[in-house]
Amino acid sequence: MAAGAENDPGWLDYWRENMEALGIPVPSTAFPNYALVVASIKALVDAARAHGRRVTVIELVGAGTLLEQLAVLGSLSVAFLAGAAVGSAAVATGRVLSGGTTLSDVLFYAARHGFLSPQVGTVLQTHPQIYQRQHAGRLTLALSRQSLAKLK
Repeated sequence: MAAGAENDPGWLDYWRENMEALGIPVPSTAFPNYALVVASIKALVDAARAHGRRVTVIELVGAGTLLEQLAVLGSLSVAFLAGAAVGSAAVATGRVLSGGTTLSDVLFYAARHGFLSPQVGTVLQTHPQIYQRQHAGRLTLALSRQSLAKLK
């Protein structure tokens, strides 16, 4: 993980949010903090390496290899869960380092709700200050003539 991500209180929220967006419930007792998420990811990756891609979470919980709290994820493949956890960690780290919102976050949201058009996509690509909270004059820049002209 990138340096500094582990110190950001939003990292865990972003990680959980991404896991849940993938349809994977995240038991807070199994993943209460950054350090335990990283340790759990390592355990999942090691289990997938040792047992192959077809072994399920419930099989390894029953064998005592994984935490009992993960039993709710039962029939999921350990390899799939490991991949989702690693990907979600990357997403969370990216969001922490980018100030919380990336272009892909905005485009995904817009597409999911039917808001995305080529014009909106162009404005978002050329003016990231629209969705980057840390930009001081973002409202003024978002409403510039140049941005508005691209909507036509």
